[in-house]
Amino acid sequence: YDPSNKRFEVPLKTPQVSKKSPMTNYAIALTGSPFGFSVKRNSTGCTLFNSTAGGFIFEDQFLQLSAVTSSFDMYGLGEHVTPALKLDMNWQLISLFSRDRGTPIVC
Repeated sequence: YDPSNKRFEVPLKTPQVSKKSPMTNYAIALTGSPFGFSVKRNSTGCTLFNSTAGGFIFEDQFLQLSAVTSSFDMYGLGEHVTPALKLDMNWQLISLFSRDRGTPIVC
């Protein structure tokens, strides 16, 4: 991220939020060191997502995020093709963004 240089952004209209929801089913907590965030379900206190486990790296053209989830059932994360829709969440590397190239299907 370079604040002195303008970056390209896709001209996409996004919804504008005018007010905060009066009630949410989750709570988000930020941590400064190591930097990260966690999402907890309010009703049970269960941590759904925690990114402080493995660190967070944010650099120009590079983003690395490690996370612990409450379930191994994860679908549709990143830009890749798998033989099944369910992802292997046992400490796997998953590409979130690609260079506008499809992932070859390996059967």
